[in-house]
Amino acid sequence: MSDQKTPREFIYDPANDRKICVREQLARLDEERRFQLRRLIREGHRKFLCTSCFQNLHLAAKKNPQKKKLTFYYKHYPNSEPCPQKQGVVLSDEEQLALRYNGLKEGQKHKDNKIFIADTLKNDKLGRFEAVEKEQTFREVSPVGIAKQWRRPDVSTTMVPEGHRVVFELQMCTTYIDVIIARENFYRNSGAFVVWVLLDFNLARCSNLDIAYGNMANLFLLTDEAKAKSKETGELWFHCYYNLPDINTTTLELNTEWHNELVPFSALTFDSYFGKVFYKDIPTIKAQKLEEIALLKKLREETRLREEKEKLEQQAREERERVEKQAREEKEARRRDAQTKASLRVIDNEFKSARKSKKKQVKNIAGALKLRNKNEEFCKRCNSINKIRKMGRFTICTKCAQLL
Repeated sequence: MSDQKTPREFIYDPANDRKICVREQLARLDEERRFQLRRLIREGHRKFLCTSCFQNLHLAAKKNPQKKKLTFYYKHYPNSEPCPQKQGVVLSDEEQLALRYNGLKEGQKHKDNKIFIADTLKNDKLGRFEAVEKEQTFREVSPVGIAKQWRRPDVSTTMVPEGHRVVFELQMCTTYIDVIIARENFYRNSGAFVVWVLLDFNLARCSNLDIAYGNMANLFLLTDEAKAKSKETGELWFHCYYNLPDINTTTLELNTEWHNELVPFSALTFDSYFGKVFYKDIPTIKAQKLEEIALLKKLREETRLREEKEKLEQQAREERERVEKQAREEKEARRRDAQTKASLRVIDNEFKSARKSKKKQVKNIAGALKLRNKNEEFCKRCNSINKIRKMGRFTICTKCAQLL
């Protein structure tokens, strides 16, 4: 099978993280320097990758009959994985994404962190990991001889005594969600737990959130602090970021906020059913918070109804007291009115009795006086006994000249 359908125009330089034009690169080199570059590549001192599958390439040479000199070009190594640029190879979109993902994991930063994880697991102070491997390929058995289902995790190991198979994948900034889902499904079907390891935390990066929300809202970062803690304690540590839900007590709504803790690998939980590894069980915490919100809403509604009932009872009580008070006041007013009327009647009767008595007394006195002297009578106006004078049928007081 020929290596490529047409001569490749570009190659990828992982050391400098850039694409290189093959024609321009080779044009700057004479034949001697081209052969020196061939040797550096073969000895592993330089590395160039295919821009389609990101597998290693080597610099090949063949004789050009027309130009009577050697033609240099880049090609895959023998027995390399399938690549879209190879003749006779047709790969699905998923397989091409997997190839690109594997190839992108060739940067120096990625390599250093991969080595750090593997070495830390090998040197675990409790000896909990065995068969620690870097880039150990997981393959399917294919009847046509091409393993279309395969994965090459950065680090793989087996935990003892649990027997958990664990793979570590260092997440790249260009990881596609299709790659993430395909790898998670593949490892779960293979009976392995996948731990996605990030090198930085960026919530604006969709791939970070794709991993987080697919893993109980947990993210694992291999920070400098986590590395230092790993070296200090003799076990692997991560900075774990988790999106913790909390209750807004005013609105009774569920809010979430990202928190982080430095945690050892031994503090992580393995969910065999979903094939997940996490520190905080955010879905369970969220469910508990939602139940708590429902309970708080119920209690708040019961409190509202109780307060409303108490308010209505208070209003009824106040209205009853007002009516009773008004009745008492009206009764008291009627009593006072009756008492006043009775008092007035007594006074009136006493006044009438006194006046009657006085009249009778005056009449008796006047009668007595008349009996004593018929020319004198008691004058009410003068309030004295005076002489009188008869003028026809009228009697006049001689002192005040008023009719008697």
